[in-house]
Amino acid sequence: MSATTPERGRHGASLTVEMIADAVVLRIGGELDLLTVPGLQARLHDAVAATSGAVIADLTEVRFLSSSGLTLLLGLQSDLAARARPLRLVVGGSKAASRPLMITGLDRLLELHPDLDTALAACS
Repeated sequence: MSATTPERGRHGASLTVEMIADAVVLRIGGELDLLTVPGLQARLHDAVAATSGAVIADLTEVRFLSSSGLTLLLGLQSDLAARARPLRLVVGGSKAASRPLMITGLDRLLELHPDLDTALAACS
């Protein structure tokens, strides 16, 4: 399953969904802001509803993460926790993703990993 939100001028968010082992990997890229989050949220909901198991959101291709994007991640974590499904975030060296999470303290609430292999190993 794969989906990409349409580019809107310079703003855009992309989503690719794939299964690796027993985990659903959501590769999210682009800008997560007030303009792009609503469409991305609908696509994430559909992708998660159609799968089971752990969910890994790979944010290494995110260029901008606004408060709307942070709210999206918290909502996803809450929805998954209600279904006893873990959420793991891959931030790698992306300051665009990791910095807002650290500044807001969300790095203490959400499970962050430096790379996909580490996140996948945590699913075992």
